[in-house]
Amino acid sequence: MKREIKFKAWAIREKRMYIPFDLYDILMEEGSHNPQEDWLFLQWTGLKDKYYKDIYEGDIVQQRALRLPEESYCDEEIDYTYIGEVRIIPSKGVCLSHPIVIDNLEENRTFKCDYNKNVVQYRCEIIGNIYENKELI
Repeated sequence: MKREIKFKAWAIREKRMYIPFDLYDILMEEGSHNPQEDWLFLQWTGLKDKYYKDIYEGDIVQQRALRLPEESYCDEEIDYTYIGEVRIIPSKGVCLSHPIVIDNLEENRTFKCDYNKNVVQYRCEIIGNIYENKELI
């Protein structure tokens, strides 16, 4: 089974994101770009969010974690929203890198997570990327 490999690219000078369909044509323009100086390439993770949008490295994702006491080994109810940058970490997989955590049960108390949180594609939503929406994280 082959895994599809695709990229999107951030044009550093133009401050614009290019989706995979535009990428080949842009790079083939004779002498117009230096790939190492002008572009940041972001790899597709192989995952899609809950709206079936492809998730790439550098995307900012929001993901909710809800656990009720009767559904788990724990007596404590949890309702967190994680917001963070998507990264591919070789030892862990596709993760949110040290995301911001919003505790929805404690008046939206917010704190920074000191670990990476695995991305669960059916629970997450892409809300931006680190180049165009830095204010989200």
